[in-house]
Amino acid sequence: MGFKRKRRWGGRPKLSNIVGQVADAVKDVKDEVKDRIDSREEALIRRSERALILFSEFGEEAEERPYKWLYSGIEKSSIGIGMALAASYGEVRVINGANATLDGLVDVLEGLLADGDIFEIDMLHHAHGEDGEACFVDRNVAWADVQAAIGALGAGDRLRMFYTTSCWGYGLARAMVNAGFSCGSGAVGVNTNAAGEYGAFIKYWQTLRPFDTAVRRAFQGSGWRVSDAAAIKMDKRFAAANSQKRCYGDGSVNIRTNADD
Repeated sequence: MGFKRKRRWGGRPKLSNIVGQVADAVKDVKDEVKDRIDSREEALIRRSERALILFSEFGEEAEERPYKWLYSGIEKSSIGIGMALAASYGEVRVINGANATLDGLVDVLEGLLADGDIFEIDMLHHAHGEDGEACFVDRNVAWADVQAAIGALGAGDRLRMFYTTSCWGYGLARAMVNAGFSCGSGAVGVNTNAAGEYGAFIKYWQTLRPFDTAVRRAFQGSGWRVSDAAAIKMDKRFAAANSQKRCYGDGSVNIRTNADD
């Protein structure tokens, strides 16, 4: 006498049901991927949406200062080298000569901030510097006062990268980050390695390196130990030579980053 097989109520799922479930799962994955791509696109700043300021206080008068031997290279080439970035920006504004004042900088920033198509503003800054003060063509201004002037613009999150070759630039970089820039970097003391570091920083920045990586790699390859030692040996006024850099703010920012995120 055989045993009867128990009946399984409901039976096996129909093939059409399985296919439908797989199709739904695939659709969910596609939607998730699309959302991620859309989110990534929103987090990227396109060339037309970013602006670059090239600021140089150096000029004929600056070159007559006692430190001409140290600064002559960067004085003559700061704007020219910086223009290598022009193809990566929708707007490039040059501030030099008689316009290289704090008021001149504020005016240019106001103009860029008034352009609704510009989402992020970067700045390459070249000037002499003092411990506690930023040098402009018409006067020296305390770091705190520069911070107050830039902060008063109410730029929100639209100020992004600040890089300076000035002496004691760390204080100005810190002030700029406090005023609204997402990241900034400057030298601890008298800066002697600008000729070797500046162009390398531009190369790394343009090729999507994060800000802190671009600064570090450019600094490491700049021959700063040699230039600092030579400056100290050659002129006792450069006893404070220290080209090491300090970075402030969000070092992960790169040239395509929406620094709002």
